[in-house]
Amino acid sequence: MKRTSIITYFHQHRYTAQLSGASDEAMPLYFAPRIKKRATALLVHGLFAYPWEMKHLGQELSRNGYEVIIPLLPGHAFSPAALAVTSYKDWINAIMSWSERISALNQHFILVGESLGAMLSLYCGAELCRIKRAPLGIISCSAAFTLPLRHHLSARIARRIHPFPKVRVSSVYRHVYMSHIASAAVRELLRLKKQVHKRLAYISCPVGVFHSKNDRSALIQGSKKIAAAVSSQQFYYRWYSGSAHVLITPQSPDYQSRIQDICGVINNMLQF
Repeated sequence: MKRTSIITYFHQHRYTAQLSGASDEAMPLYFAPRIKKRATALLVHGLFAYPWEMKHLGQELSRNGYEVIIPLLPGHAFSPAALAVTSYKDWINAIMSWSERISALNQHFILVGESLGAMLSLYCGAELCRIKRAPLGIISCSAAFTLPLRHHLSARIARRIHPFPKVRVSSVYRHVYMSHIASAAVRELLRLKKQVHKRLAYISCPVGVFHSKNDRSALIQGSKKIAAAVSSQQFYYRWYSGSAHVLITPQSPDYQSRIQDICGVINNMLQF
């Protein structure tokens, strides 16, 4: 497999998204390292979101010498109906495909995820650790590991009564791109949580966990459970005040300092 195959694979992925009608903001993103390459960073966006959510972190990592890939998760950026028929296994397969392709090229890489993306990064990282192909590290931001009761009700009851409820989040939160969401997708997130829980002990590579104390979409208790369950000997965590669920977009207070924190932890992982 040639070195250019990652770039080729990315452009194929982007072209497929374009043909499917994805908007400009929903398109997969790639950032080449601005200085001598240190590693590849695979960034994974959250539920009901798209790659734009990870853009600012990706740009900062690029400035720090990382090749950055931000794929579009299956079912996202098209319609709530498309997401409603997407399984958590589709999300896993997409990120595992990227991870295995990067790993097959003997490239050092880091998994970085936000919310649902954090869960997928933990799952795939655990699987790679289990087969002795561990990434250099895993970064979990606002992992959707412990959800409030309303999300459980949405997954178990609302999807039958009202499968596409209207988003109640202010439009300034552009990480939520749909005017209506798919309750069935929350059910898939809960199913993914069970699979992640079974695999956390496999994680032996360095781990960084970031979460807001004020998060009402994914509770901070979940990240604390993750911290207690992984087997990593190199562990970093940051519990923030003043932020909501998404830590790394301009709508989050002090998002630039959050991004600097994450980049600092990733740089430390490479020195381990």
